[in-house]
Amino acid sequence: MPPSSRHLQYVGSIAAILTILHEPSARAQNPSAPPYPSGPYTGEVSAEVLAQLGVRLVMAGHPERRRLFGETDEVIRAKVAATAAAGMAPILVVGE
Repeated sequence: MPPSSRHLQYVGSIAAILTILHEPSARAQNPSAPPYPSGPYTGEVSAEVLAQLGVRLVMAGHPERRRLFGETDEVIRAKVAATAAAGMAPILVVGE
């Protein structure tokens, strides 16, 4: 299970430790990133910050986010683009 936003402060430290230990299989993942490159969006962590913390994978299109937050295909497309632009790999979730 990926870490929640409140635990992201530790992800950077863990990623740094794993890098020092030369663990190439270590991956950090976040369940979502806003479609904006940066800025103060309450409850969201920007792709720029996630990348700085060492996150490598970001999911977009999760059914719960679509249902609960009304994320449309256009929003998902923007999230995928923002994630890729920040140097991380987007994981496009299709279906349940």
